[in-house]
Amino acid sequence: MANEIITILYYLVIWAFRIYTAIVFVDIILSWLPLPQLARLKEFTVRMTEPLYRPIRRLIPAAFGIDFSPAILLVLLGLVEQIIMRILLRLATML
Repeated sequence: MANEIITILYYLVIWAFRIYTAIVFVDIILSWLPLPQLARLKEFTVRMTEPLYRPIRRLIPAAFGIDFSPAILLVLLGLVEQIIMRILLRLATML
């Protein structure tokens, strides 16, 4: 029973990170394509990503007009995902 819960959590974490990563990529693409038809989608991606971009931008401001916060966020998301996965796998082996 406990391993089943951990397995479900494992896949939920994977999906959550994949979905959020996709939102970040869509936000990046929409920043390159300022189309009025996609304004609502852009508003959504900004609402979803800005809370995590903001602290990164405070630490590392844009250089030469290039905002590196999305790239840094993607790296951090990958690291956090790996940490969570390792914790879940250790829990599964302890049960």
